[in-house]
Amino acid sequence: MDIRHQIRALMLKIGIYHCKLMLRSKCHQNKNKHLWK
Repeated sequence: MDIRHQIRALMLKIGIYHCKLMLRSKCHQNKNKHLWK
């Protein structure tokens, strides 16, 4: 397993969780950008 890949996945999970807590449209747009990249 690539450690960098695991860290990136973990950061993405934390980022999405943080966005859910913030509940901001700007954050929601940023999340969608990452998903569609």
